[in-house]
Amino acid sequence: MTNRFFLRYALCGMVLALFLLEAGAARAANPPAAAADIVALDSQHRAKWQIRSGEWVFGENGLQGSGDSAMEFVGPFQTPFTLRFRLTVLSGKRPRIKVGPVTLANEGEQRIFQVTSHAARFPYKLKQEYQVMMEVRTDGMDVSFDGQKQLSVTAAMGLIPEITFRSGDYYSKGVSRFADIVIHPSQPPANSGIAAADPAKSSPSVIEILSEQAPNALEWALAPLDQKTPPDIRQNLTFLREDLLDEAAKKPTAGADAYKLGQQLCDDLLATLDERDKALVHAGYTGAQAKANIVVDSQALEARRNYKMSWPQYKREQDQRHEIQKEQDAHAALMKERPAVDWADRGVQIRKIVETRYAQYREAARRSPNPKE
Repeated sequence: MTNRFFLRYALCGMVLALFLLEAGAARAANPPAAAADIVALDSQHRAKWQIRSGEWVFGENGLQGSGDSAMEFVGPFQTPFTLRFRLTVLSGKRPRIKVGPVTLANEGEQRIFQVTSHAARFPYKLKQEYQVMMEVRTDGMDVSFDGQKQLSVTAAMGLIPEITFRSGDYYSKGVSRFADIVIHPSQPPANSGIAAADPAKSSPSVIEILSEQAPNALEWALAPLDQKTPPDIRQNLTFLREDLLDEAAKKPTAGADAYKLGQQLCDDLLATLDERDKALVHAGYTGAQAKANIVVDSQALEARRNYKMSWPQYKREQDQRHEIQKEQDAHAALMKERPAVDWADRGVQIRKIVETRYAQYREAARRSPNPKE
């Protein structure tokens, strides 16, 4: 009796110890949010979430997307910062998390995450939860899974307008769950010896802002026609150009050549957005025209029709009509895709021009004497 009594309490103690161990591991994997953190799934931030496609369901501290699905958490977010979340891929092979110009994505047929096509790879399993941490810097990003750094990329990050979560695309309509999404602004450690910056002195010049943001603006301007661009990108570029001219006139931080080339760079980007708008209009017209041109008709078929038509003749006519419909559908689909192909070809030409201008602008900014005191 005594042995049975002690055995029962020993087992209870073991169960309690295991429970505390698992709870401690869960707390270690999911550190508590600090006061400055943005807990993205809190009700106060619900208005910042915008569904772009697919079906999305908000649960208890979780978000689940299904199908060809995209959801944006709208910022902007100033780098550097750390994005933490728990990810479970339930089906499909196209989960993605896009932060500025960098996308953590599963591409191809294997279940692997990458940040660039030639970078390291991280294999993952279906229905297994991973603690993901994306450390976003001004010059790139490091990605960790379950506390281990796995992926890294170098890129000009700049100001991040939004963070996009995807569960799938048209190729692989999957289901993924994102939970405990927290954005932690990075700050120097308390004992790092780094003095607090004077806001009046640390504010970047317009020359520096344009150097960081021009590559991002170019990627948006040359994006495929089926992708949406930020609604205020044109206004922001216009303001940036005017601020550049104001800085050149009142308190220049670089030579006159740099400001002249910077203005031309802004004009090039605005002209690219104008050309993109024209391509979108043309694509919409071409698609509507292609749909209107689908008319299943054939004089030869109509000439053979009579009230004495036998069943085999009628069946043959239906098959012929079906083939005509398929041919016209294929032709219409080709016409609808033509503007997208033309825009991609035109984008290659525009990119060479704008990137050359950007290189000239950066070179002028580097070699200019700095009048800033």
